[in-house]
Amino acid sequence: MTTSIHQQHEAEKRRLRAAIARSRRRIDRRLRGTNQAAGHLVSWQTYVRRWPGLALAAGLGLGWVLAAGLRPRFLVGLFGARLFREMSRQATKLFARELKSFWSDTGPVETGGGDHA
Repeated sequence: MTTSIHQQHEAEKRRLRAAIARSRRRIDRRLRGTNQAAGHLVSWQTYVRRWPGLALAAGLGLGWVLAAGLRPRFLVGLFGARLFREMSRQATKLFARELKSFWSDTGPVETGGGDHA
């Protein structure tokens, strides 16, 4: 009788350990995927590849701002500052859209596995 209970207890421990191991592997996979997605999200190269025109215009505006600081050309600097500001505004909007998309893609997934107390 005691041996049977002991065997059942050991079988239950093995089952629980296997379930915990599966959960750990699933969490690890999700974290790795999230880390990779976050790495792409904060990489400037991702945005240059996605919106090369915006990146070029922002760089051009920044270059004009810096060049105007070296030379007394007020209008060029003013135009460059305006261009850079506008491109920064657009880049911020695009980044916010990407962040929302990333957030919705990595949200919690319902497994329908039972009660969550």
